[in-house]
Amino acid sequence: MRSLRISYAGTRGIIGESMTPVLAQRYVNALGAYLEGGAVVIARDPRVSGIMLHSAAVSALLSCGCDVYDLGVCPTPAAQFYIRHHENIKGGIVITGGHNNANWNGIIPYRADGTVFDEYDGGELLEFYHAVTFPHVGWKELGKHIIVKDAIDFYLDKLISFLDAKKIQSKNFTVVLDPCNGAAAPLSTLICQRLNCNVIPINDEPNGIFPHAPEPRPRNGKQVSSIIKAIGADVGFCFNSDGSRFSIVSNDGETISEEFAFPLIADYYLSKKCSSNSIVTNICTTKTLDDVAKRHSAQLIKTPIGQSSVVSAMLNEDACIGGEGSGGIAIKKFQPAFDGFLSMGLVLSSLAESGKTCKELIDNLSRYHLVKKYVCCRPDRQYAAVDEIRRAFEDEKNIDLTDGVRIDWENGWLHVRAATTEPMVRVISESDTMELSAERVDSALKIIYSVI
Repeated sequence: MRSLRISYAGTRGIIGESMTPVLAQRYVNALGAYLEGGAVVIARDPRVSGIMLHSAAVSALLSCGCDVYDLGVCPTPAAQFYIRHHENIKGGIVITGGHNNANWNGIIPYRADGTVFDEYDGGELLEFYHAVTFPHVGWKELGKHIIVKDAIDFYLDKLISFLDAKKIQSKNFTVVLDPCNGAAAPLSTLICQRLNCNVIPINDEPNGIFPHAPEPRPRNGKQVSSIIKAIGADVGFCFNSDGSRFSIVSNDGETISEEFAFPLIADYYLSKKCSSNSIVTNICTTKTLDDVAKRHSAQLIKTPIGQSSVVSAMLNEDACIGGEGSGGIAIKKFQPAFDGFLSMGLVLSSLAESGKTCKELIDNLSRYHLVKKYVCCRPDRQYAAVDEIRRAFEDEKNIDLTDGVRIDWENGWLHVRAATTEPMVRVISESDTMELSAERVDSALKIIYSVI
């Protein structure tokens, strides 16, 4: 099965199979040609394959005449923040596989304002990529390789200043962290220490050897849950490999679905800090967020799936917060980027200001029953499967084709789409009961299997 995924938002694949130094060099050469030289930031997560792709990317940028500001192993939110706050930077790349397993890696491009490429910028970049040949400069015009050592400290200071640090510090919370041996390992601990938390970190060596899948979902929070139950910690947090996404483990040990992270933060932020009355999410985020929006009389804007779509709408519609059910959340006032560290800080702020436990905050949200499944298939069959779902449900009254196929009923919804980061079709259903959600997912899976 062909594993390479390349789109306007970046490229990723399996190391040695589709993601190779040759492909990395070609892709980054295209970025260098698109930027026409200038200063470019590069960072990576600590995957074993990262140094290989990093070397290829640095040489590609230097050969295009770009000055390379090398942040080394650095969480994506900190890299984006560095790009955004340095005027001489024309763009950047982060080498990361995000939530994918260790055999995957990818290259994600960023604009001069630190935001991910959208379909327009990304489309132009892909035109350069498919051109195959790229301009290279002579030895006198080669770019400079500059090692940057203060990017994480710069981000850390700004983040602490943005949060209500004194309020959090006064509570002396006990926090369990699982950065999954990814790029979030040192920074997540440093943040909690600056906030006067008693920190119990696990899997906190940034060596890229993942003890479990680096996806912040309930099944990957079991270690954190066990520790919280044993010591009576206030809260726990899990991160993906680059620190852009997170999930919460409650003080009673419940591994909270990543779907509830955004509603929890939105509920707090809308009531305390939000300057506008609009929030942005994608079309398959839990109905819990709809209920939060209604509680605060906020406009809820829905977009296709992906950080680029959410962040673009957040900026264009002047919304104060955007996010997805994946655990990726952006606060425009801090930076328009999915940021797991800021999200963690806002959860701690909510706990400190409310005086409630994490369980009490979660119990204050409406909760529905979500079932998420996927079917691996060849890329050339992904869209055929989604189209078959469309035909099967075309007589339904409420059908949305914004991104894949979404069907709404009074008691829930079903969404089917082709994944952009992996060769698979994703199926999600939410309803008032787990049985109904599972039944709808199973019916969709039968249709998908019939055509792949």
